[in-house]
Amino acid sequence: MPQASSPYIKAKDVVIDLDLPPSDRWKESATAFKKELKILLSQVKQAAKKVGKRGMSAMEKTWRECMTEHGLSEMVEEVDGLSEALKVDVKLLVLGQMEYELACAGCTSILLQTKTGPLLARTLDWDSALSNLVINVQFMKEGKLVAECPSFMGLVGCTTGVSHANRFTIAMNHRPEMNEGKLTTEAAIEASLAAKFKSAVTVLGKKTHLPVASFLRQVIITCPSYEEAVKMLSERRLCASVYFLICNQKEGLIIQRGKVKSLTRTLPSKPWSFLVQCNHDVAGTRYQDDDSVKRQKRTESFLAKTDFAALTDQVEVRKLLQKHMSTAPIMCDEVTAFYSFSSLAWDTHFTKRRKMK
Repeated sequence: MPQASSPYIKAKDVVIDLDLPPSDRWKESATAFKKELKILLSQVKQAAKKVGKRGMSAMEKTWRECMTEHGLSEMVEEVDGLSEALKVDVKLLVLGQMEYELACAGCTSILLQTKTGPLLARTLDWDSALSNLVINVQFMKEGKLVAECPSFMGLVGCTTGVSHANRFTIAMNHRPEMNEGKLTTEAAIEASLAAKFKSAVTVLGKKTHLPVASFLRQVIITCPSYEEAVKMLSERRLCASVYFLICNQKEGLIIQRGKVKSLTRTLPSKPWSFLVQCNHDVAGTRYQDDDSVKRQKRTESFLAKTDFAALTDQVEVRKLLQKHMSTAPIMCDEVTAFYSFSSLAWDTHFTKRRKMK
């Protein structure tokens, strides 16, 4: 009986040379995705209309000031370069950089301890329409590969990434604000977007909190060690709540972040131990989204029942994980954009985007 084809295909590798002037780094690759980006930006325009010209101008101004204040002016220049290359209003691209803070998203992520060290596997559920923009960004410095980050063309920040230079890998999962999961009508969702936008502009204006995706790229590219990365992920003030998963060749953590405070869960060292994070607090009083709880329980049950110790090689482990991440409710047709896998112990890292029907 023929096997069902995988719903994922390899994401395109895009090289970003950090030795180039920031405004030139994305121009060539962005041009290749111009058609897909135009479609996405037409959707962003609809959100921008609800915000209004004054709101968009306020967002751009506070974003630029905040990023510059925290030493991230090169990312600002990269966005300006994208705007020039695509001939689009830079305000739309700035709004795209704040996608995490404005979206109601979902994800399923796994930290799994193996005999030789932990691995990190995850789906990213923002919008399956983004699948055609999924890329594997390879950041180069002085001719060396320093980091790889699954991302979307047009987003200069990162949602996931591995630091080859300093040997750690990170993913972020959406952590909803209070009662966000109870949004069931279009009017309620629009009201939530307006409230989130106002909050983002206010928080950016303080210049003490960073946009999450931009911050994550800063950690991946600049942190000299796993320990320093954990410290930054735990302490830096952020524009939104988030869950961070991080591991190196021996250990791993899940860091539950508020805009200021944090809590951690530690991956046990025993082989085939695991931690799972979806989009609700595993312990606590924050709203328990039914879909997130379902994905969490399904994944924990799969990991607990699988006899990983009986598998003969790494390939079998990867295949089993990908199969699980390819089935409902873990993979959702409407929102799942990509699946990524990273193991420093196995020296294996890849990103697969959803096939679009």
